Amino acid sequence: MFRLGDFEFLIVLGLNGQQKGHYPSVSNGNTTKVHKQSLVKHYIIKKDFISGLKYREFSVYDPTEQQLLYRIDTTFHILHRVKITNQPEKKLLATVNGKFRFFLYGATFKILTPGTQQWKEGKIERSFTLSYKFIITYDNRQVIFEGDRNKWHMSWTDAKTHELLASFEKRMISLVWQNTYDLKIYTDELPDIFFFVGLAVADRSTSNKDSKG
Repeated sequence: MFRLGDFEFLIVLGLNGQQKGHYPSVSNGNTTKVHKQSLVKHYIIKKDFISGLKYREFSVYDPTEQQLLYRIDTTFHILHRVKITNQPEKKLLATVNGKFRFFLYGATFKILTPGTQQWKEGKIERSFTLSYKFIITYDNRQVIFEGDRNKWHMSWTDAKTHELLASFEKRMISLVWQNTYDLKIYTDELPDIFFFVGLAVADRSTSNKDSKG
C-alpha cells in the first residue's frame, strides 16, 4: 500500500495467505482500520448538477449506473433538512434535521430499519479537531466518520473495534462535472441508508456553514 496526497491505493499482488475478497488492515494517521469482511454493497452516488436554492441533492445508483435506487432530497430551510426515499416507490426511509450548534455541524437523524420497520434515531456531530471528523451515535454504537477536508476519500470506522465499515471516494470527473462518489460497504450490521446520511452530511458540511447545521 502506498499514499499519494489524499489518495490511498491498495496493490493486491498477494495477501500472505488471506482469503480472496478480504483486505489487510489499513493505517490512517493514528488509527488502524481493520477490514474484516469482503465487499457487501457498492453504490454510485451522483450529486444533482443544479439544486437551485436548496442544499445539495443526490441520486443513488447500482454499480452499473443504470438503475436508480434511492433519492437524497433536501428541503429549502435555513438548517440542513434531508429526506431519503427508495425508488421508484418513493417510500420515506430516513430524515436528517440539522440543529444550531456553534461553529461546528450537528444533526439528528432517523432511519426506518429494514425488517422491523421501526424508526431508530441517531446523531452526527462534527468533532472539534483539526481533522475532518464526525462522531456518529446510532443503535448503541459509536462510529467515527473521517477523511480529508476536500472529501475525496472518507471512511466509517467502529469506534470500539476499529473495524472499517464503509468508505467512499470521489471520482476525478468531479473536478469538471457533478460530484460522483463510489460508496463501498463492508458490513451488513448497519442499514445502507446509514451511510447515505453520512455522505449527504459530509458533502454539505463546509467551514462557513457548519454552525447552521
